[in-house]
Amino acid sequence: MGMISILGWLAATVLCLTAGLARAAAVPDYYFNGPVNFDATTEALSVATGPGGAELFESSGLPTQYSVDAANAVGSEIVLSMNLAANSIVDNGYSTTASFDTAADYVAALYLGNGSGGTSNAPVLTGTLSNLQVSGIDGNNAGVLTGYLHPTGGLAYAFFADPSDVVALDFDLTTDFSQSMYAASFSGQINGEVESTSSVPLPWGLPLLSTGLGLLGLAARPRTTRVSTP
Repeated sequence: MGMISILGWLAATVLCLTAGLARAAAVPDYYFNGPVNFDATTEALSVATGPGGAELFESSGLPTQYSVDAANAVGSEIVLSMNLAANSIVDNGYSTTASFDTAADYVAALYLGNGSGGTSNAPVLTGTLSNLQVSGIDGNNAGVLTGYLHPTGGLAYAFFADPSDVVALDFDLTTDFSQSMYAASFSGQINGEVESTSSVPLPWGLPLLSTGLGLLGLAARPRTTRVSTP
C-alpha cells in the first residue's frame, strides 16, 4: 500500500505539473539571458546591456509583432538594475537571502531587436520593480532571483498584468552564496523570464531552493545555448 500511495502521489504531481505547463504556454512572457554583475562599491546588481549583453531570446503567448523570433533576437535586450537593501542579508548557516530595491523613478525596460542586429528604439515593455530577492544555498554559486514587474508602458503593455512575475536563475557566478558574498564585486550569467501572471506568490522562498533549484536549472539551461552571438 505504501508503494501504491507513493506512485499515486507521483502521478498526481505529474498531472499537476503538466496542467501548469499547458497553462503557462498560453501566458504572455519574455525569456532573457546574458551577463549579470554586482558592483560592491555602488551595491548595484544589474543585467548587463549593450554589445554582448543580456537579450530576449524567446517569447510566447504574444502577437507576432511583439514576439521574439530568429529575425529580431539579435539586438533585443533587457535593462534591469537594482540596489542591495540595507541590512537585508540573511545567512541562516544553510542559505543566504538578500533583498534589493530600485529608485523611485527607476524604470526597467525590454526591447526587441530591429531585425538587423540593432535594438529598436521603442521598448516592448517597461515597468517598475518590487519585492526583489536573491537567494541561494551556501557554498553554491547558483541562485534564484524573484520579484515583480509592474508594467507602465511599451508596445506589449496591454498583454501583461500588474504585477507580472520576474523569475531568474544565476549560473556560474564568480562567488559562492554566503554572508560575505556582497562584500566584493562578482559577475555571472542570468537566465530568466518575465511572465504575465501572479498566481504564484513571490518571492518564492528558500524551500524551493532546497527542493527545486536543480529542476529549474535543468529546465533553463537549454535556453542559454540559444543566445545569439553579436
